[in-house]
Amino acid sequence: MKLELRAMIRKEFRQVFRDPHTLGILLLVPMMLLVLFGYAISMDVDNIVVGVLDNDKSPESRRITELFRVLDAFSPGESLLSPDEAEEALVDGRLNAVLIIPPEFGRDMEAGRIPSVQLLIDGSNVLVASTTQGYVDAMFFDLSLRLNTEWRVPTADGDATFTPPIDFRPRTWFNPELRSTVFLIPGLIAFIMVITAVLSTALSVVREKEKGTMEMLDASPLSSTTLIIGKTIPFMVISMLETVFILIAGRFLFGVEISGSISLLLGISFLFLLSCLGIGLLISTVVDTQQSAFLLATISIVLPTMILSGFIYPIRNMPIPVQAVTFLIPARYFISAERALMIRGAGAVSIWPQSVVLLGFSIVTLGISSLRLGIRRRKR
Repeated sequence: MKLELRAMIRKEFRQVFRDPHTLGILLLVPMMLLVLFGYAISMDVDNIVVGVLDNDKSPESRRITELFRVLDAFSPGESLLSPDEAEEALVDGRLNAVLIIPPEFGRDMEAGRIPSVQLLIDGSNVLVASTTQGYVDAMFFDLSLRLNTEWRVPTADGDATFTPPIDFRPRTWFNPELRSTVFLIPGLIAFIMVITAVLSTALSVVREKEKGTMEMLDASPLSSTTLIIGKTIPFMVISMLETVFILIAGRFLFGVEISGSISLLLGISFLFLLSCLGIGLLISTVVDTQQSAFLLATISIVLPTMILSGFIYPIRNMPIPVQAVTFLIPARYFISAERALMIRGAGAVSIWPQSVVLLGFSIVTLGISSLRLGIRRRKR
């Protein structure tokens, strides 16, 4: 019995070390997950980009502005000149918040009146918005204490009550209630599209390899480009229908409305699906078994989409090397454009950079897949 067990253990070890795919999964996947979950995922919110619209430009207003440059949680943003610029910066996603200082701020402070200050917050990212409001609330309360620790207004009975010297009024745009579903639904659409497009495409092609039907296609007069297109269209149609269904479900089940253009949203979804289908076809040209295709797709695109695309965790909070990796993930660009369209009501001008990148991903992945398939068929 001991000899049989020893032989079985020896055989399993040999089998593992002779299979580079299994060995890679056993060694690389745990390390990759450790790195991703240990360094990339952070619920801490920093590098909050705040722009300032200073309509007063007095020493008192500049003192308020300097606070955002001193605190580590904030990154100084643009100096805005008009309310239209402030709105455009929030809609485009360049700023997380905008501080608006009224024209008579300094004069009201000197006269002993209580000036008002408004903070406009981008609520499309619930985590960042709620943290921003908490930071700024605490900052202005502390500033009020330091400006005048005892501004006291006498009451009828002779007592005094504390009145802060600044009337701070935060206002959250796009998602005033800070509902997490408004933030998560766009990312969830991208995640589901990745699973549907990448996995289904990769597995369907590899399945034909395992059954031997791929050899019949190789022997057919179809060109590699025609074969790629024929493999792509059915999954494109299915994935687009699923996208429309998710959007409808998000509207009626979760109350997530589309603030921007539906046609632009469907257009950027089409480009993202093309890139996903290209990745799935590329994976199918690399491996020959469904198990390997599933594992490679999960490691290379599904997990990074969940962790590194901005789906849940802000990319700005990740270390610089990890942020560099996120530029290779198509979902990063799609989720950014999708949230701009769905939540902030942005237009074509705001999402054209993401559209160009996704189109580039599609051309590269589909082109490489076609070339690899052509080389494979010529070898046969």
